[in-house]
Amino acid sequence: TSERQFIMYEALRKGMSVEELYEKTRIHRYFIKQMKELGINLPILAGEGFKDQTILDNVKDLAEGVIFTAFVDPKTPEGEKFNALYKEKHATDPGPFATTFYDNTELALSALIESKGDVEKAKAWLYTVKDWKGATGTTNFDANGDVVGKSYTIYTVKNSQFVPFSPEN
Repeated sequence: TSERQFIMYEALRKGMSVEELYEKTRIHRYFIKQMKELGINLPILAGEGFKDQTILDNVKDLAEGVIFTAFVDPKTPEGEKFNALYKEKHATDPGPFATTFYDNTELALSALIESKGDVEKAKAWLYTVKDWKGATGTTNFDANGDVVGKSYTIYTVKNSQFVPFSPEN
């Protein structure tokens, strides 16, 4: 995955030898050697799944400076309830996609129930949804069925913390 390649690149950049990295990853030495020889010093970009505390816990300072986008979960009663119930059941905070997956599932089930299982009617029903309250906040769909009004933020890792990105970081 791109996150694995990022970790490898950062390990090489911070001084790990090709042989040490091979022993840890079992990725062919030739590939690792090419990564080291290229020595490209560009910002490392990642997807929204990067905003996961377990990544920081596992890679520590190797994540420093990574830039990524992530959905901003608003502080809503529905979101707070979801997070509390999730943590109670699983003894950990929800991952970066948990609230979105939960809301998508709730909406799909509601559409199928409302349409008595008719997929085309369920689709049409979703297009009419306005101001639906869920764990990710309020959801609205436009005439094409696209979600509108959700916010994303650009983040970076600074001092082992996820912080909003600014060019000064």
